[in-house]
Amino acid sequence: MSRDAQRSACYEAERHWFHGTLMNERQSFESLASQTREIEAAPEWQQLRRTPVTIGYNEGSRSFAQGSFLISYALAGTGRSTVCHEMAHVITPSDVGHDHEWRSAFVWVTRLAYGDDWADSLGAGFASSKLSFDVWPLERTTPVFPPHLFAASHGAPLFTTTTNTPNRAIAL
Repeated sequence: MSRDAQRSACYEAERHWFHGTLMNERQSFESLASQTREIEAAPEWQQLRRTPVTIGYNEGSRSFAQGSFLISYALAGTGRSTVCHEMAHVITPSDVGHDHEWRSAFVWVTRLAYGDDWADSLGAGFASSKLSFDVWPLERTTPVFPPHLFAASHGAPLFTTTTNTPNRAIAL
């Protein structure tokens, strides 16, 4: 059996979790690096790890973490959820792959970054795929990236049309 036998099942549960959501939204390298640094600045993260992660990039199609010191984001663009995924690798031993401990860390980092709803949804994705994890304690009540940052209004025009002549047609 492979060292990381549950990798495919984890990836599938992740895809199911973020498909069609803002977690799947592609981010630039600069955005991924910035999000990583914002999570690292949280006191809860600092309790686990005080040394900053080295952030790099690669020209491949996948991002990866190397040990507990490097995250390499794919320049081709990767989804927002990748930050939490790779940061979970940073705080778990490098030989655990995508096992129970890593999944617990992934749910914890997601809770820290995005809050209970996103973390619970990820946990449900793992549970529905029969992948175990523990809920690590987190006392933080406001996530690093609160939900209102992703709020969008729908149905309103980008530009409101105006005219100084009220009874005439407006050319668009």
